[in-house]
Amino acid sequence: MKLRSLDLHGFKTFARPTHLVFSPRVTAIVGPNGAGKSNLVDALRWVLGETSLQMLRARRTEDLIFAGSAQRPRAGAAVVTVVLDNADGALPIDFSEVALTRRAYRDGQVEYRLNGRRVRLRDVKELLAQVGLADPGHVFIGQGMVDAILALRPEERRRLFEDAAGIGLYRQRRDEALRRLEATRRNVERVQDILTELRPQLERLEKIIQRAREIEVVQAELRAALRLAYAARWHQAITHARQLLRELQQAEQSLAEVRARVQAWEAEQQARFEQIQALRAQRRALMKALQAAQAKWEQHDRRRVQLEEALRHDREALAQLRENIAHTQQTLARQQTLTQQAQADLQRWTEALHEAQKALEAARITLEERLRARRAKQKALDQARRALNRLYEQQAGRRAQRETLLQQRAQLHERVQTLARTLHQAQHDLEAAQIRVAEAEAQWHDAQAAHERAQAALARAQKEEAQTQTALEAAQSVLADLEARVQRLRARLEALEHAEADLVGHDETARQAVRRLRERARGLLGPAIVVDEAYERAVAGALDVWADAVLLAKADEAAWRALRDIPGRVPLAPLDVLEHQPPGPAPAPDLPGVIARAWDLVRVTQSHAEPAARAWLSWVWVVRDRAAALALRGQIPEGIWLVTLDGDVFTPQGLVLAGRPRGQQVLRRARERERLVQQLATLEAQLAEARRAWEQAHAAWQTAREARVQAEQRVETARAAAQRAREAWQQAQWQLRAAQQRRETLAQQQAELQAELKALEHQLHELEQALQDLATQIEQAKAKVRAHQEALHQLDVSDLRAQVASWEAQRARAEQALTAAQRRAQEEAERLAHLQHQLERLQGQLRAREHAEAERAAQWAEARAQAAEAWTALRQLQAKLEPLEQQLQALEEAHASAQAKSPRGQLTRAADAVTQARIRWERHRAHMDTLRRRAQEELGPVRLPVPQELTGQLALPLPDDVPEAEGDILPDAVQVPPDLDARIRRLRQRLRRLGPPPAEETRREYEALRQRVTFLEDQLADLQKAEADLRQLLTELETTMRRDFRRTFRAINQAFGTMFKRLFGGGQARLVLLQADDPDRSGVDIEVRLPGKRAQRLAMLSGGERSLTAVALLFALLDVAPTPFCVLDEVDAMLDEANVARFADLVREMSHKIQFVLITHNRHTIQRADVLYGVTLGEDGVSQVLSLNLETATALVGSEAAEPTGDRHRN
Repeated sequence: MKLRSLDLHGFKTFARPTHLVFSPRVTAIVGPNGAGKSNLVDALRWVLGETSLQMLRARRTEDLIFAGSAQRPRAGAAVVTVVLDNADGALPIDFSEVALTRRAYRDGQVEYRLNGRRVRLRDVKELLAQVGLADPGHVFIGQGMVDAILALRPEERRRLFEDAAGIGLYRQRRDEALRRLEATRRNVERVQDILTELRPQLERLEKIIQRAREIEVVQAELRAALRLAYAARWHQAITHARQLLRELQQAEQSLAEVRARVQAWEAEQQARFEQIQALRAQRRALMKALQAAQAKWEQHDRRRVQLEEALRHDREALAQLRENIAHTQQTLARQQTLTQQAQADLQRWTEALHEAQKALEAARITLEERLRARRAKQKALDQARRALNRLYEQQAGRRAQRETLLQQRAQLHERVQTLARTLHQAQHDLEAAQIRVAEAEAQWHDAQAAHERAQAALARAQKEEAQTQTALEAAQSVLADLEARVQRLRARLEALEHAEADLVGHDETARQAVRRLRERARGLLGPAIVVDEAYERAVAGALDVWADAVLLAKADEAAWRALRDIPGRVPLAPLDVLEHQPPGPAPAPDLPGVIARAWDLVRVTQSHAEPAARAWLSWVWVVRDRAAALALRGQIPEGIWLVTLDGDVFTPQGLVLAGRPRGQQVLRRARERERLVQQLATLEAQLAEARRAWEQAHAAWQTAREARVQAEQRVETARAAAQRAREAWQQAQWQLRAAQQRRETLAQQQAELQAELKALEHQLHELEQALQDLATQIEQAKAKVRAHQEALHQLDVSDLRAQVASWEAQRARAEQALTAAQRRAQEEAERLAHLQHQLERLQGQLRAREHAEAERAAQWAEARAQAAEAWTALRQLQAKLEPLEQQLQALEEAHASAQAKSPRGQLTRAADAVTQARIRWERHRAHMDTLRRRAQEELGPVRLPVPQELTGQLALPLPDDVPEAEGDILPDAVQVPPDLDARIRRLRQRLRRLGPPPAEETRREYEALRQRVTFLEDQLADLQKAEADLRQLLTELETTMRRDFRRTFRAINQAFGTMFKRLFGGGQARLVLLQADDPDRSGVDIEVRLPGKRAQRLAMLSGGERSLTAVALLFALLDVAPTPFCVLDEVDAMLDEANVARFADLVREMSHKIQFVLITHNRHTIQRADVLYGVTLGEDGVSQVLSLNLETATALVGSEAAEPTGDRHRN
């Protein structure tokens, strides 16, 4: 692989496009310092992937871009392209010619291109690493590296040999393997940590799933036993139902005869009852006014007590303020005395400072007069010396100018000859550039048309993307709104569930009972009941304290012991007892004011709470109001409670519970929870639909976006093609203008050089005469300097300086004392002002406190008068209430006496008989319904046989009403095993011990967790195998690095001895490993013996010997580990003529296998080059390059000797 060409545009001083073609063997670059030679090396180093700005002699990326000058604006970007000849296939890429381009912009962006395709820096480095160009240490060798190679410590010098052995690539792979090994270790630890956390969870879930399988087996056995038990119970219930129905029909016939006799008596009692109700309303109004008067008196009395306490506090604060004012006045008097003393000290030190200042000024005046005289003499001496230095500088400048003019005269003779040969070639280049401009312009127009078509397609794709994005944003908005609503509902539901779990709203005694009973308590009754809002207050009144009833799984001795010492009383609902209780009374009949039985108005959300709710609410009727409740007193069955919609409860004994019922908040929360669950289900369905709509909109947007991206890529491709065509056209235009300018410049330069040569001859003659005049003036200036030096020595000022220093010390001491006195006087004055301000503040507080105390006393007197007035009004209301109470009592006694003589007794007994018969019938019917529902709850859909005569009375579904697909019919009569009940109890106990079956979510969680653990275990095995493979790779890399280093070190040691002898013409040199027992980590030292001398340390060698030794080592490295090309930047600068010749011969010899690019000023080195480039810096700050093919130039010189009109060539 070889360097073929280098193109620069906008890089550092190369503002114009610059093209360099390299020789396959040796290319030399020459030019004055600062012209830009090293910038070419920086450009080549930069395009090959250098990222260190220090190595590129820059502080930031912007420094690599042409900064502009007075005649030329700055460049917007720096572009460097290097073309590599890959005909030998050294680079693993299917191109015989590889073009690497690196472009930097002022905003810091950098891009890389490989044959026009954009790549990453990492791709470039990996590609170049295949041919040993990843580390530029052996590719770019400067004078500084030559000087430093011997100054390196042995451990640092070892790195050179490792790079030559190609260990750099192995080292990168080893470092990468170490990083991957560390990452693998972390991943192994992370996976192990996750498995350590997940395996206990999996074991716990496996136990739950195993328990679930056992529950399924027990449930199957229990179902079979229950089927037999329910068949037997149903047969017994049918027989008993026939008997109860006959008894009910007989009791209803007797009731109808008694009911007519009671109606007349009820009308008379109703009038008396309405009068009692009116008096009760008057009493309630008086009681309400009495309560208001009582509250008003309590309010005024509390205010009086508060004001009295505040008044006492104000008087105590006044006494404390007066005491503080007296103390502050005493402190103020003492501070005034201290302030007067500080002022006296300040006056005394001010006078002392004034006296020291007067003496110091007198001494300074005397010193200043002596110094003015000395400065005058010193000024004259300096003037004389400057005049002498100017003469020396003029003399040196004239001599340098003479040498420069002599060199310029020789160069002008050579340039005149060169210009004549190159003028003809310039005309030929101009004609070729005109042809290239026309071709490039046509290609540019074609590329612009393709770019416009791609932009139109991009506009259409962007419009489609905008439309789909609008639809996506609308779907996203709907989705976000639904998600927010779902989150709010879930948060509200979670809050309600937390409130229920914490038993918020329940009695503290009930909460303590639940905590003590622990697993025996299955919650409270209230949260398990849901009722519509219209009946909420009525059901809350019916439940009352039973809303806090603890649902006790089993009323055993352990439960009673747990509740023995509990404070207060707690209602209990023992479920094991209530499950076997007969059903409650029948539903409420259709009577005036009766709404329904409370049990029929509620829903029980927890099946285990149903027996407790039914046991109480079946005996409660809900009526519209208190009037309806009072009217129904003689018509309700025995044991029935009445509750109004306002929550007032009427007991069978005539007692009334009035006021706000307990448990309403609990019922409201249960209803709210049910409502939230329903709303959440609806919203989740809407959310799923919104997600599907969003996914469809997102898919459409993705399709449009991909189409837009493809269109942008096509636009970018067309733009790049148009840009390349435009750059090619601009390049051709530039080449055309350059050719025209070059031809004109060459003609003008030819005339200017002749005139310049004649002027140089005249200047040389004038310089010789000026040098003779300067020698005479220098001798005269030396005599003046000696005279001024003797006069200056006679003026001495040391004694006057001592006097001034003494008075300055006295003044400093007085100033310090004065400063201290001023500081003390200021501090005392500040303290005095502070005390005065504090006294004023305390006096102001005293006045404010006295005013507040007077106002507080007035308020207290007013509050005391208001409290007395409220007490008088309270006593008056109490006097009005007493006669009203007496009148109401008399009416109630009369009503009770009439009630005792009521004919309702007969009606009640007849109704009781009907009620008892109906209760027995309804209880049995409810029992059968319960039996049916329990059978269906425990056995699933089953069909129970019902006789035809009981079908209408029982209102139960016939066996034919249940589809055969949903269940089987139980037999009419079965043979029941004697131990069936005991077996069922054992199976139920076993199920209770096993607990509730796990939810389907738990099964899914178990399956997901099992799959995840299996996946992580597989991942862990893969990671452990990867870790073992990486360790094996590291071992192999270490072995390879040791083997290659030892082999390369031996080869370099041998080559170094050979190169040393060749460059020094004899002598010996070798490389030594400092630690022979540990060659894999040992540093490398150098031992040399120059021809005809003893062995010496490197520090004892001269500068030229050290440089030549370093060059020998560098060439040994290149000989053993050759790179495709090598750039030597002024490596020959420290060598003398003889050594430079050996160096140049060695470069020429090694160029058969290494391509060299030389930055040099030495003529011997230039003579060994095939192609020569000259770099100059124009007045506009832009570097220019001129090229010369030395083989062609030699041929031209030979042909000119034979034929003056021979061909001239310019590369």
